[in-house]
Amino acid sequence: MLAHGNPKTVFIGGGGEAATARECLKWKSVEKVVMCDIDEIACKICREQLPEWNAGVYDDPRWVVASLSQARFHGPARHTMMS
Repeated sequence: MLAHGNPKTVFIGGGGEAATARECLKWKSVEKVVMCDIDEIACKICREQLPEWNAGVYDDPRWVVASLSQARFHGPARHTMMS
C-alpha cells in the first residue's frame, strides 16, 4: 500500500483475525476492502474472541468478507458478508 500511494480497492487473502483489514481501512483513499478466508468458523471465533484485533471493521461498510466456499459458489464478481 505504501508503494501504491493512493490505494482504492484492497484484496486480502486470509486474514481471519481482521487485523490486516483494520490497518487497510485506516487509509482515507481506500473505498473497498475484500477479504476472502478459507475458514469461516475461525473468522467468527476471531471476531468474538479478539475484538481488539479487528477494532470495529465489521461495522465499516467498505469491508466485505467472503469465505472461500462463498467465492467459489458466487464467482469472483460477487461477495457476501459473513454474519
